Amino acid sequence: MAWKWRDVPRLLASSNRKDAVVRAWNARAWLPLYRLAGLYRRTWGGGRMVVTVVGSTGKTTTAYILQKMLGTQDGGRVNLNYGLHLVRKLVSPRRRDKPLVLEVGISRVGQMGRYAWMLRPDIAVVTTVGSDHHPSLGGQEGIFREKSMMVRALRPGGLAVLNGDDPKVRAMADLTSAKVVFYGLGPQNQVRAKDISLDWPSGSGFTLVAPGIRQRMALPLFGEHLIMCALACCAVALHLGLGLDEIASALRGLAPLPGRMHPVWLDDGVCLLEDHNKGTAETFQAALDFLAKVPAKRKVVVLGALETPMGGGHRIAKEFGGQTGGFADLLLVMGSDSKGMASAAKKAGMAEENIINCGRSVHQAAQELSSRLQPGDLVLIKGRRDMQLRRITLMLLGKPVSCSVKQCEWTSLICDKCGMLAGPTANSDQDRRI
Repeated sequence: MAWKWRDVPRLLASSNRKDAVVRAWNARAWLPLYRLAGLYRRTWGGGRMVVTVVGSTGKTTTAYILQKMLGTQDGGRVNLNYGLHLVRKLVSPRRRDKPLVLEVGISRVGQMGRYAWMLRPDIAVVTTVGSDHHPSLGGQEGIFREKSMMVRALRPGGLAVLNGDDPKVRAMADLTSAKVVFYGLGPQNQVRAKDISLDWPSGSGFTLVAPGIRQRMALPLFGEHLIMCALACCAVALHLGLGLDEIASALRGLAPLPGRMHPVWLDDGVCLLEDHNKGTAETFQAALDFLAKVPAKRKVVVLGALETPMGGGHRIAKEFGGQTGGFADLLLVMGSDSKGMASAAKKAGMAEENIINCGRSVHQAAQELSSRLQPGDLVLIKGRRDMQLRRITLMLLGKPVSCSVKQCEWTSLICDKCGMLAGPTANSDQDRRI
């Protein structure tokens, strides 16, 4: 958020003033302080192991699993992954006997270079090079350059843990003299998963394969993309000498993160599978792939807008509509591409009466679901974070929701704790077309 001192009165008057002020102060104060934090890392703070997680998708889940495995907590949300949040975590005296696990996120060119210089990680995990923030980062080549800076910044004797199934991430091995471990599903990886099973609704299972290791693991998370996150963490844990029993216990003790393939059960056995924290094409594909495989009485899908995909957003949205029409029993479409998604679903064979265009209204979506859901239904709610589709779940749970914002500026907040949820609707400046 770009701001000037004269903006302070407006920030303080906003509906979510604390969040506005924190974000504004973060942007303003970060630059002069990151150099001091970098000097701290090179002096008094040099003795603590730092593990960074970067990538277009999967960062938050990977960092969360790593914290559980390594027994470390930073005292705050995992995905406070930029600016002063990273400075605070780096210099904090909390749990200095444990490795510091940091998710690092960027949205503009030049940010990762500063973070990498400041943090000088001992271990760098790279998940994917995808489409997130591609307009501001210069496409996939720009994303590759930015993400690879963390690998280049590894300290002597460091470790790069790279997704060997992603060609661009795999290419980062040539940019460092540090030890490299590849993880993934393919046979070219040192740490990989075999015999993947879907154990709905308890989670997933896979056999962890590494040099001299073959161990069955239970993971209470859903989707192959989240198994990839677990594999990255297993690679780090094995490098640090954790035993298989410790790793298996940590994986069994996990719980789905809010908004990331997160199941919410209603009283009649209906399961709402929330996956609206990120709306890139990669996450849409992963969620639909999972839903197509899972056994369920009926499959219902709420498809919202995508985050600026590469290669033509309207075309990609239609592709997802067509995929959904091929296996779902009921489809609700929302956002600017709703007509295209509905048309593609119909062409794929879905009956027109089972396709509902809710425009940009979460209230209409909740009403349609409330009247059409049947006991035992599995409902995927997938969309872009600023659509705040969490409101649909809250209404189906019987919570009062009066907020009708179409595109929310406060994406760092969760609807459950927002003062606007059951209060006055937001101003018209927020009601931009999705």
